[in-house]
Formats: sequence, structure tokens, C-alpha cells
Amino acid sequence: MSSTLNSNAAAKLVRRLAPEDINAGAYVAVLYIQREHYRLWDTDCFSREVQKLTVQRLPDTEDGECDPLQVLSVCIPFVLAKNPEGKTTMLDVRQHTLGLLDPSFGRKAFRAHDKKASKTAAASKGKKKSKR
Repeated sequence: MSSTLNSNAAAKLVRRLAPEDINAGAYVAVLYIQREHYRLWDTDCFSREVQKLTVQRLPDTEDGECDPLQVLSVCIPFVLAKNPEGKTTMLDVRQHTLGLLDPSFGRKAFRAHDKKASKTAAASKGKKKSKR
């Protein structure tokens, strides 16, 4: 069976970043957020024994967390990043696992999200003006 992919096209993969590898100007995405939960089901309310509460760490994602971000500045463990709408956000790399996007893909994704956001903002302004 022959491959239909172009042999010259290199696969672009997201690389998980260590905190010390994050640089200003890079395009990143949040791969997952590390959430900590108490394991309450390990405790027995009717027992007189004191049980040790344990913390369980679970990877989690939220809607919109896969949006591309551009890193503005790094001061480990914090990363200051800008989303396509121009809003800045502070990420804590102890909780957020970041992935490095390919630079050309990051620029395209950032521009595509920016255009989409500007269209929705213009549409919402038009609706507000028409209500007056």
C-alpha cells in the first residue's frame, strides 16, 4: 500500500515544554492543567481512627484552553502570555503544562483566532447599535 502523504512534508508536532525551555516570543498552547483534589472517599466518617487525607492530582482541560498564546515574558514559575484577542494572562507552570507550537503554525493559528475574534466583536457591536 503506497502512502498518499508528500514525502517532503515534515510532520509538525507539539513538544511539551519544561519551564526552563520557555522563551519570550514563542507560540505555546496549554496542553492540560494539573488540578489537586482531596480524596474524600478514602475517609471513613464513622470510624474513630484519624485517617490521613491524600491529595490526588488529575490532568484537566477547559474550553478554550487550546487557543494559541504568544509568550511575552518569563519569570519561572510564571509565564506572561497574550491570547489572540490581545488579553494578557499569567500562567503558573507548576499547574499548566505548556506545549511549544511550530512557529509557522503558531503564527497562522494566532492570526486565524484573531480574525475570528474581530469578526465576532464587530458583529456584537452591530447588534448593540441596532438596538438603540
